[in-house]
Amino acid sequence: MNFEEHIRRILFYYFKKGKKAREKLRRVYGKNVVKKRQCQNWFARFRDGDFSVKDAHRFGRPFKIDDDEMKALVQANKHSTVRELATVLKVSVGNVHGHLKSLGFVKNLDV
Repeated sequence: MNFEEHIRRILFYYFKKGKKAREKLRRVYGKNVVKKRQCQNWFARFRDGDFSVKDAHRFGRPFKIDDDEMKALVQANKHSTVRELATVLKVSVGNVHGHLKSLGFVKNLDV
């Protein structure tokens, strides 16, 4: 269980008790543990009957790029573009660009 889930469980406890939770959480965990709007949103979910405190699965493109796969693609075709790599890996162009830079690949211009 991560920290956010722990806080949500505490919010649920106070919801069931019919008490306010934010100030008590702030006294125990510090001033920035949870924002007022976050508490309001979670209490609204609980009122609607959604008692799940776990993070919902999110859809979208993966952010992780396998180093070995990236190197293999670049070495298979050294003239491939960032856009082509992004299409093959199914990630954004920015992610590919940043990952190539972190791996030490640089753009070489023939003079």
